[in-house]
Amino acid sequence: MASEAVKAARVFLTLGFVGFLLVVPKLAIDYFGKADAAPPTTVPTRLAPPAPTSPVATAFAPATSEPTRPFPPPTVEPIVWTLPPTTVPPVGYGDQLIPIYAIPADRPISGALLEPLANDLTDALGWFDAQLGGRHPDVIIPEQPSLPIYPMQLEITEADLAVADDPNEALHDAVMAMLPEALRVHVPLIVFDGAVGDPYACGSTSGGETVAVVIPLGNCGGTITPEPDRPFPSGLAYLFAHELTHLLGGAPDCAPHNDGTNHVTDDRRDIIWAGDGVNERDWDNLMLDPGNDDYLGHGRTDCLDISTSRYLAGD
Repeated sequence: MASEAVKAARVFLTLGFVGFLLVVPKLAIDYFGKADAAPPTTVPTRLAPPAPTSPVATAFAPATSEPTRPFPPPTVEPIVWTLPPTTVPPVGYGDQLIPIYAIPADRPISGALLEPLANDLTDALGWFDAQLGGRHPDVIIPEQPSLPIYPMQLEITEADLAVADDPNEALHDAVMAMLPEALRVHVPLIVFDGAVGDPYACGSTSGGETVAVVIPLGNCGGTITPEPDRPFPSGLAYLFAHELTHLLGGAPDCAPHNDGTNHVTDDRRDIIWAGDGVNERDWDNLMLDPGNDDYLGHGRTDCLDISTSRYLAGD
């Protein structure tokens, strides 16, 4: 019995030793080989690098398609230029305004905004009539009396204007170059379908050698757009009236409430009130110089009264 027990013990020890030889190297490799393990064959998922951008400034990147408008495109034939019946400058040489809807070269021309623009412009002129006893800025009306504004496709893009030394002057020159020669004697009232110049200037009026009124729709942040069926001062009607008041001469440097930028500070009803950052403009009661002390009816001989402006027409 003892010999049998010894034999069994020897077999058990032998098998155990063999098992030890098989298992221990595997454990050793698993443990000590971790530091030398090969890296994974896949890399962590990462966000793709941003696509290269165009060198053109984002704010003035040329449009690749016509932006969405609040009005459907017209079903009529494209509008073409219609010149006045005579090429002789009118009697009021240099005293009249020609309203122009200017579209940059890289944007399709569309008549969709013409009727709303015309409505807003005629509303503004009607407001002047009420303020000045039947007088208003002398605007040339095209042969289509229902659309008193000329459409014009420019030969320059919005991006071209963005890199110009003086974007507003470049826009003025581009418009004047497209005008028939007989009409270049008039002051351009330009509604530009894009952005130009100071991005916070929704309208500007210049004097001196280059006289022009410019309303770049792209500078208005989408908050001021032409509206076909709403009365003054909705849509662009207020902006037309505001800038045309500047063109007439309001407010001159000699005005007691001039804020230094040809706006006034004394009355929220004034069409060229400068604003105070707190109160809202009195939209329901907009007037020309309510106090008659800055630029209309003040009775002074040493300060401009816009009622004498050469840009006025009417009774």
